[in-house]
Amino acid sequence: MVSLVTHPPSHEHLQETDSTDDSDLSVSEGGQSTQTISMSPLYYATWLGLTDSMDILLRSKLYSIDEQGTFGRTPLAAACERGNLEAVKKLLDNDADFEIAGDNEQAPLHAAACNGHVEILKLLLEKGAKIHSGYDGSKTPL
Repeated sequence: MVSLVTHPPSHEHLQETDSTDDSDLSVSEGGQSTQTISMSPLYYATWLGLTDSMDILLRSKLYSIDEQGTFGRTPLAAACERGNLEAVKKLLDNDADFEIAGDNEQAPLHAAACNGHVEILKLLLEKGAKIHSGYDGSKTPL
């Protein structure tokens, strides 16, 4: 059994977006969403392929589907890296943004390509993922 431990942000200038739930890692600064200090339970459920847990977390609306944790990674990037097609479909069906790049300027398409997950690549391209990404459009996984 996997147990997840989350820690609220410790920086004074950050505040939780849902003050009724201490485990919510979504933080904001001046009303703008920022990266979290750790990864959310949705990220970990996705990384581990726990699709039933993903369903519960997505329905709860407690965690942003596009929340960027450590290194700017999103749950979709994790699913693409791990090759979990079912998780990728679930996240895309719930409107995950497939263009969010992490700190390394690589979008989920890169994670799938770098790990040889062809079916995920096809799905992302069918959904309209851009082949070129990065701040200046110079990053491409193909």
